[in-house]
Amino acid sequence: MMAFICCAEGEPAIKTDEATDIRWTKIDDIENIIEDCPETIFPMDILPLKKYIRYSSNYRTEH
Repeated sequence: MMAFICCAEGEPAIKTDEATDIRWTKIDDIENIIEDCPETIFPMDILPLKKYIRYSSNYRTEH
């Protein structure tokens, strides 16, 4: 999985042929998508996203 996770402002580039339905998404929303409809996410991306969610949850708890 190649991902770029950051805090950003503005609109994502939508005129590409690399992906569809491009948008900024809050990590809590991604967690809900993984739980409620994982079939909408590329299967190889689910485990890395879950790992990042655990990491970010621990980070937010500590800071």
